[in-house]
Amino acid sequence: LTDVGTAGNQIPTNADLDGKNLFINGGFDIWQRGETFTDNGYTADRWGLFKAAGVMTLTKSDVTPNILGDGRLRLETTTIDVDAQIYQKIENVRTLQGKTATLSFWVYTSDNFQVQAKHSFGTGSATTQRIFHDAVTTGVIAATWSKVTMEITVPELLVTDDVNADNFLQVTLFIGANLGNTYIKDVKLEEGSAATPFSTQGSSIGEELVLCGRYYQKSTYAPVLKQYVTGRKLIDVIFPTTMRAVPSMVINRSGYTSDSLVVAAGGFQDADFTALTASASSITSWTADAEL
Repeated sequence: LTDVGTAGNQIPTNADLDGKNLFINGGFDIWQRGETFTDNGYTADRWGLFKAAGVMTLTKSDVTPNILGDGRLRLETTTIDVDAQIYQKIENVRTLQGKTATLSFWVYTSDNFQVQAKHSFGTGSATTQRIFHDAVTTGVIAATWSKVTMEITVPELLVTDDVNADNFLQVTLFIGANLGNTYIKDVKLEEGSAATPFSTQGSSIGEELVLCGRYYQKSTYAPVLKQYVTGRKLIDVIFPTTMRAVPSMVINRSGYTSDSLVVAAGGFQDADFTALTASASSITSWTADAEL
């Protein structure tokens, strides 16, 4: 089931919170990794980009077309790639199982595109990923904002499914057939057979950032080494939000190297610093990644 309306009679709003949004950062408000991307991987928080061969740039866009306000993702396609897609992995493969869900979003593009949903059963699972929804939107009107709604039936998992750690439900939007600029905003997945007005999962931008922090965080300040013993300095950092799993980390230091780095889902400890110089004073920045 697909229904498309134009911006003239359906204006999305955050005022009505009926229908919990199962996507995090569905309004594309949080961009911790930057605002311009050309390679595969995560972009706006919780949203991934994949392309096999085409030339594509994904950016945060708060400019024309502007009739629906701020907060949107823009994909500029120079060379068509039918596999080009954006996606979100929702933690827990059992999410919505046996239920009807509704996907809705606003789009400004030249043509319809494909929507796919699948189950992924986790690291090392003997059960292969299983696509259970594959449909094409209808009625998208070129060069204007259209609201797309699509009903998705999520099947029950099988008794024989081998569910391991890092399992998820994934929803994918294939953009590859659309040349030029494609704008997307206000993406919502909710339980039920009707689309309710757009709302973020968090009740505020700050709460949405906290939800994103379960999967990705970066430092907002340079923590100072707080202890000193001869030939040794120490720092402890507690993550504002406990992460989904022990994250992969990138740490930038000033003036020293470290013999010890202990990372947990709740924070990290750097100790036993060596090669100290007169300028050795702090960790300048860090990122922690626990995405699915």
